[in-house]
Amino acid sequence: MPLPAPVRSAAEFAFRTAGARFRSSKRVTRWVFGLELTSRERPVLWDLALLALRAELPRAIGDVRRVLEVGTGEVGVLSLVVARALPSLDVHAVDVNPQFVDCAHENAVQNGAQVRFFVSDLFSDVTGRYDVIFSAPPYVPRAWGDAHRHRGGDPECVWDGGEDGLDVVRRLATDAPAHLAPGGRLLIATSDFYHRPDEVRPAFEGYHVESRRPSAWNPTRLWVLTRAPSGDPR
Repeated sequence: MPLPAPVRSAAEFAFRTAGARFRSSKRVTRWVFGLELTSRERPVLWDLALLALRAELPRAIGDVRRVLEVGTGEVGVLSLVVARALPSLDVHAVDVNPQFVDCAHENAVQNGAQVRFFVSDLFSDVTGRYDVIFSAPPYVPRAWGDAHRHRGGDPECVWDGGEDGLDVVRRLATDAPAHLAPGGRLLIATSDFYHRPDEVRPAFEGYHVESRRPSAWNPTRLWVLTRAPSGDPR
């Protein structure tokens, strides 16, 4: 269950101050992800949700042809990792922030990764279907983010998940089926830091749902979602 508010506040402060040093370090990033990354606006290059997805993606992707990252962020770290590990894969990545898309493209060129980056508000400018769609969407409740924004300084598009923190998660789950190939999978990262699993699960009505936390120390919860055939219960 989510931490009590005072404990959560202290934990977030510790994570943002001490953890940010590691997540802003190009040396640590090179060691963890094998990439040389440059950012324009945000000193932090990755977070715990991206770390959890990075560990999960090889198993989730398997033998597929096309993948899409929704909300690639400023540096595009996950799509770059996937494209370098699986060069035959057709990797697309989108973000609502044009500056993020430009910076992620520059990082792809710098790291020799073949990724098509383009601007899209979730699926607004996405065409075609994908075998795997993955995302670490904004999931911070708005009131919480407004109260603690001075600790991170990130733009709202990075953290603002709406009133309860799950607006973007629900939009992803609702709109993804139109862009998933038959048998395709949707991977979404949330955080037990903010939401209990039973608070998130209703967003995935109509999917076969697998949920797991890759490690005890990382509050990220990964949701592996497969669209259920018509009439088939989850």
